[in-house]
Amino acid sequence: MPSINDEYDKLQILGQGSFATIWKVRHRKFEYVRALKVSKEVIPDENDAAYQKFLNECKVLLRIGNGCHPNIVRIYQPRLLDGRASVEMDYVKGLSLNDYMQKVKCLEMDEIYRLFEQIVGALAYCHHDIYEFLMDPNKDNIASDPNNGQKYRIDAETERQLVKKYAITHNDIHSNNVMRRDYDGGFVLLDFGLAIQDGNAVRSSARNGGALEYMAPEKFEDNGIINTQSDIYSLGILLYEALAGRVPFVVDKNRFSSNPIMAQYDIMNMHKTAIPPAIEPLRRETFETAHPGKEYEKDYPDWLENMILKCLEKNPADRYADAKELLIDFRAMRNSDKTDAHSYARPAAKPAKRPTVDKVAPPPIPQNVQPAVQPTATPVETIQPTNTSNLIACPDCGKKISRSAISCPNCGRPMRETPPPIASKPTPPPLPNYNTEQTTLATPPKTISNDFIDLGLPSGTKWKNANEYGYYNHHDAVSKFGAQLPSKEQWRELGKMCTWTWTGNGCRITGVNGNSIFLPAAGFVKNDQNNLCFAGVKGCYRSSTPNGSNNAWRLYFDAGNVTVGDSDQNYGESVRLVQI
Repeated sequence: MPSINDEYDKLQILGQGSFATIWKVRHRKFEYVRALKVSKEVIPDENDAAYQKFLNECKVLLRIGNGCHPNIVRIYQPRLLDGRASVEMDYVKGLSLNDYMQKVKCLEMDEIYRLFEQIVGALAYCHHDIYEFLMDPNKDNIASDPNNGQKYRIDAETERQLVKKYAITHNDIHSNNVMRRDYDGGFVLLDFGLAIQDGNAVRSSARNGGALEYMAPEKFEDNGIINTQSDIYSLGILLYEALAGRVPFVVDKNRFSSNPIMAQYDIMNMHKTAIPPAIEPLRRETFETAHPGKEYEKDYPDWLENMILKCLEKNPADRYADAKELLIDFRAMRNSDKTDAHSYARPAAKPAKRPTVDKVAPPPIPQNVQPAVQPTATPVETIQPTNTSNLIACPDCGKKISRSAISCPNCGRPMRETPPPIASKPTPPPLPNYNTEQTTLATPPKTISNDFIDLGLPSGTKWKNANEYGYYNHHDAVSKFGAQLPSKEQWRELGKMCTWTWTGNGCRITGVNGNSIFLPAAGFVKNDQNNLCFAGVKGCYRSSTPNGSNNAWRLYFDAGNVTVGDSDQNYGESVRLVQI
């Protein structure tokens, strides 16, 4: 079997997660430099089911590269190296967007426009244009143009069917999956590991994922549909973050470390019900923090904020259909700005002093519309004529109205059933108990027995019928539970000897004798104790067996996979006890 060290010189670790390590490598024979992603799970041979699944995912990623889009990372040569699934990728020298924003504090508008054009363009290629590079004229029954044999006759309906068949949903848009190249300041979209391409929308219970602060509301629903409009929502969060300096809905870090499940519910409810805060005050704070002593003057057009807010609509049908539609809208507005002498692309000279209400009267508040921000006693902080960040455009007539309006006063279009209270915080639902079986994450679960269940296993191992509450790193799990913690071999026996049935939020495991237990897919907590990942989607369970100084063996499962592999010892994972 080929060896990594025989083919590559390892230059640097670029990243390390619970499932894989990414190295910067130089090929020994051909001397090119690339990134090499190496899974942590040991694969016995190329016929292994996990490896075949890996190859199928790589097939999609390789096909994405057919169009050579300059803002999408490309992969090469998936194969087994040292018994682990490995794949080469472009090496991008630079910083993630998240790290770059922490470094510069406040992005300049030319950089935001470049980010918008390049990353929205990359997704437009995935959502729409990719069909041109993936279609098969014979299989798809596409006729050649009689006037030009190098072209094909594709009418609007044929194009729609081709887009439906070949469109790719990224499914994991966030600021750590966007890199900024040092070389030219360009932006590159990374990590298509959760990408979807099957010609159909996918229910969230079957394929979910992504960073909590970027997840579309429908991803939190068992019957929610994940498609290109889910990407649009995550993209809206990313663009909001670039302009405002932070995401609209922020995880409470204190609550997350003390009670990660409630923190998850907080962010879920904000995605489902809360209106994003106005961007201008956040951008002002970010700018003045990055430039002490300088006073912020609004430097972006209203249409840009309205475009982002449309991406963040709660109902997918109210968002852009895909990134192609968003890109067309963005380019049209941007070109209009460039030809307008008073546009933000060429701003007027900065006034010597910010106008106050003593000199410039505020605009009248439309009748029957509640103002988004009540005037304060300080004149400088009252509504300014140039500050329209508390206004949005009516989707029907296009006229500006208050963000909190119940209906448009111009055309009567309903905007919401009732005006939301300003700065109110939704009451979280009851705390879910991941130790028990549950039908949906939002429904209080039924209580089940804590007894140890005999599953008829050859080793005689009995498995407890409930998890221990919380998430444990390897050291804490071993220290607290000792011999009651299952070993690597006991997890393997459970995986091989029992029947596993995915129920939507976990797996029902039926033993040789017909008895069963339930393992909830409680996700895992990264070692910074500030990132609960894949709750309700993946199960990650500790064993007592270490694997070197940094990793430990564990059981992992999702809707279509059950694996015993290893993970970082510092990650917080679920615990299920055994009895001999």
